[in-house]
Amino acid sequence: MGPANKGCKCSTCHANFGDCPGHYGYLSLALPVFNVGYFTTILEILKCICKSCSRILLEEKLYKDFLRKMRNPKLEALRKCELAKKIVKKCTTLTSSNKSMKCSRCGYLNGSVKKAVSMLGILHYRVKSKDAGMVSEDLRAPYNVSNDILNPFRVLSLFKRMTDEDCELLFLSDRPDNLIITNVAVPPIAIRPSVIMDGSQ
Repeated sequence: MGPANKGCKCSTCHANFGDCPGHYGYLSLALPVFNVGYFTTILEILKCICKSCSRILLEEKLYKDFLRKMRNPKLEALRKCELAKKIVKKCTTLTSSNKSMKCSRCGYLNGSVKKAVSMLGILHYRVKSKDAGMVSEDLRAPYNVSNDILNPFRVLSLFKRMTDEDCELLFLSDRPDNLIITNVAVPPIAIRPSVIMDGSQ
């Protein structure tokens, strides 16, 4: 990452203290974590995809119609952004708190996705029986209603399985799995403040 003092040479570029610009390193995390700066974006993507097969929760006809509009070369970026917001709103409506949306690809029942109150986490309010959405909250126990915690590891797995077409439909400029932190950058010695203790750094 660079020489620690004037008497050392860099083990990466073999330059001396004055010539070495420094080299970035990284730390691989034992488990992935949510990027707090993109937490809202992560939440919006999760509202739109199936929690089993990672496909967009839209019917095939509607899916193709939105994708055709998104691929229109004459459509400006601002219009594409508005279209992506419309898709998020549509998917959120399909999986509201009193409804369950059956995925047209794999048949998995998807519920509403919300931010956890007590921690930086995401809850998936899943109704295991489609009929449970029609009854009151007091009578939902027999229908196996559960709150699944979507931890960063599971979210990363879901995002990795998303297709490029689905990313294009949500107007994502990069892969969504890059929104989850798996590595932390370590700045080179040259830009880090040195601390001298007992005559040594």
